[in-house]
Amino acid sequence: MQVDFRSAEVVRAGQAVSLPAREVWGYEAVPSTRTVDVHMAWLRQKLEDNPKYPQFFLTVRGPGSALFS
Repeated sequence: MQVDFRSAEVVRAGQAVSLPAREVWGYEAVPSTRTVDVHMAWLRQKLEDNPKYPQFFLTVRGPGSALFS
């Protein structure tokens, strides 16, 4: 899978994946907690081989930002 964050384009298995703007938020967006959950579920449905056992879009409980610092 290839993700171009600048152009908000995703290519999976050589095919472009159509993502509405609401699924590719910018830094100014302020979604609610449930909104994030719903959009993550939609992304998993579109991009994961098995959405019930995701490999790319994982939920990190607690202070997950420590994983990315």
